[in-house]
Amino acid sequence: MKSVTKIVATALVLCLPLYAAAQDEIVGASSKSRKALELYSQAGGTAPVREINVNEIGWPLPVKEKKSGYLAVQIKGENYWVRNIHVRVKKGSTADCVAMAVRSELTNSMPGIGSGSCK
Repeated sequence: MKSVTKIVATALVLCLPLYAAAQDEIVGASSKSRKALELYSQAGGTAPVREINVNEIGWPLPVKEKKSGYLAVQIKGENYWVRNIHVRVKKGSTADCVAMAVRSELTNSMPGIGSGSCK
C-alpha cells in the first residue's frame, strides 16, 4: 500500500509544474451581441488594422502578453492585439509553491490544502 501512495504522490509532484504553468485564454467575445473583433498591430493602437468575425476565430486563444488594456494573441498565424474589454478571459491557475511534503502513510486529506503545506 505504501508503494501505491508513493506512486500517486510522485505523479502529483510531477504534474504540479504543468498545472502551475497554465496561462490565460480568451474564450470568446465580451458579449453574444458582438459580431466582430477589432485587431490591432500594437497595444494601445488607435485604429484597428483588421476586423474579424467572431465565428471565424478558433477559440480559445492563448494570451501571449498583456499590456495597457490589450492582450497579444495569434489568429490564423498572424500576431495581433485585442482590447481586453472586448473579450472574455479564462484566467490560468498558478500555484504558490510546487514543493510540498510527501507523506508515506495514508490519510483522508489532500496535500497542499492545509495552511502549512508550502512551508
